[in-house]
Amino acid sequence: ASAGYPNRTRMAVRVEGSGDVTDTHVAWKSRRLASYVPSPVYHAGHFYSVLDDGMLCCFDAKSGDTVWEQRLEGRFRSSLVLADGKVYATNDKGVTTVFRATTQGFESVAVNHLDEFCFTTPAIAGGRIYLRTGKNLYCIEQVVPTVRK
Repeated sequence: ASAGYPNRTRMAVRVEGSGDVTDTHVAWKSRRLASYVPSPVYHAGHFYSVLDDGMLCCFDAKSGDTVWEQRLEGRFRSSLVLADGKVYATNDKGVTTVFRATTQGFESVAVNHLDEFCFTTPAIAGGRIYLRTGKNLYCIEQVVPTVRK
């Protein structure tokens, strides 16, 4: 979990408890590299998080240790989304950075510009990405050309 109020904190809580597990089931807790608004995504034992100021981080889910960091352009209110092994990070100016969900370091796949403000998290459904900006709703999908014989 990552939370911004009253103090920025990211933490992992073991799920097998019941009742008040504050003192017994917190696996780790850190105030370093915690986002205020954007939520992280989990993939294969790691979670990826973008901080409000654009710092992108990969963390080990069991220990909370930082695996890698990468600075992205802009400020972020949108949460990350994950599809097909790729993570999508959309900043407030409508720039989406697509990168591979890997522990080997930041590996950019694409950077796409909508040139409109975007405070919302993209939605992914049916092989399409939906992005709502201040003026438009975009539906983006990959079109595979057909080959005629």
